[in-house]
Amino acid sequence: MAKVKRRFKTDANGQVPRSCQLEPLTQYMVAPKTRPAAGPIETRDKVISWITDCVLGDLRTLRAGIEARNRHDGQVVVDRLSGANYLLAAGCCMALEYFSRIYCGKDDALSNVRRYVKDFLVPINDRYGEVCDLVWRSFHNGIIHGSWPQTICLKGEESKRIVVGVGVDEDDPHLAPLLDDNRDTLVVNAVRFLGDLERSVDEGFARWLRECKDDSALERAGPRLLEISPRDKNTRRQFNLVIKWNSEEKGSG
Repeated sequence: MAKVKRRFKTDANGQVPRSCQLEPLTQYMVAPKTRPAAGPIETRDKVISWITDCVLGDLRTLRAGIEARNRHDGQVVVDRLSGANYLLAAGCCMALEYFSRIYCGKDDALSNVRRYVKDFLVPINDRYGEVCDLVWRSFHNGIIHGSWPQTICLKGEESKRIVVGVGVDEDDPHLAPLLDDNRDTLVVNAVRFLGDLERSVDEGFARWLRECKDDSALERAGPRLLEISPRDKNTRRQFNLVIKWNSEEKGSG
C-alpha cells in the first residue's frame, strides 16, 4: 500500500532532504498542489480525474493516516491523535453528496443521494438502499452540522432508540448492529464506506460520466458560485477587503 509521508521541501536539486528518512522498497504518493477551479470542469475525463485523484484521494490520505496511527509507524506521533472515525465518515458523506449532485442535479440532496445509492451502491451492498434515509440524516446531518451522528428515535416514542456509531477497524460492522452491545445499534464502518464509494465510481459512475450526453453534469461537477446580495453589507465589505488584499499583496511582490 502507498504511504503518505509528513510534509517536506525538496532541496535546490529537487531531491528529498537527508533529514527526511524514507523506508526502503516502499511506495509513496506524490500529491502536488492544484489551483482552485474557477468554473465548470471542461471535460468528462477531468471530472473523473478530479473525483478519483482529489476527492477520493483526500479520503484515502485520511485512511492512510488511520492505518499509520493503528500501526504506530516510525516517527508518527500518536499520543494526541484520535481514530478519525467521524472525520472519515463525514468526508464519505460529503463525497456521496457531490457524486449524487453530479448524477441527478436536483436541489434536494437526499433525493439525489437516494438515486445514486440505488444505482451505484446497492449493487455493492443492498443495505445502503435499505437504510439510506436513516444513515443520511443521522450521519451526514449529525456529524457535519453537529460533530456527532444522531441517535435515532420515533417521535412520541423517545424511549425506544437506535444508538449509532462509526468504526474504522477491519472487524467493525458496517450498516449493521454492534453485536456485543445490548442496546439497539447501527454502525457505519467508515473505511468500508470509502471502499464502497471507490467501487461505485470504478464499477459504474465513471462509465456513466464518460457516456453522459448532458453537459450540465460538467457544470455541476465544478465549484458552485457564491453570489452576495447587494443588501448584505457586511459580506460585501469582506469581499472588497479580499480584493484589496490581492491588489496590495500581489502588487508588492
